[in-house]
Amino acid sequence: MTAASEDCAHAQVCCKAPAPLSRSECADVAALFKALAHPVRVSIVAALARCPGACCGEIVSGLPLAQSTVSQHLAVLKEAGLLTASDEGRSCRYQLSPLTASRLTQAGALLLPMASEADVPSPSDQTGSTGFPRKATA
Repeated sequence: MTAASEDCAHAQVCCKAPAPLSRSECADVAALFKALAHPVRVSIVAALARCPGACCGEIVSGLPLAQSTVSQHLAVLKEAGLLTASDEGRSCRYQLSPLTASRLTQAGALLLPMASEADVPSPSDQTGSTGFPRKATA
């Protein structure tokens, strides 16, 4: 059997396998990652994990963005159920919702078994010491 025919046979088996996740699980994971799909929102979640109960002004002061832009990002995270907000007079305090950590852990657990089953090169083959992909060299 040639390498090409082995690849084709492997692809036929893998492509016909049932999806490891239900549609509902896929939709839940996609919605979670969509809410985290912007670096500013990831930064906000990380900051609130370290310092819960920050007001919008405190969050804004840590970012190089206008207050209105930060408020839009906070709204996306709140709509996705990752943040809760409590009104304190004219201020609003944000914290991670109680389920945020478990939702992120569950999403990772749903996806990681797929990665371990795939023929994936080790991270050291693809990344530099920082963990980010190496730049292609000519």
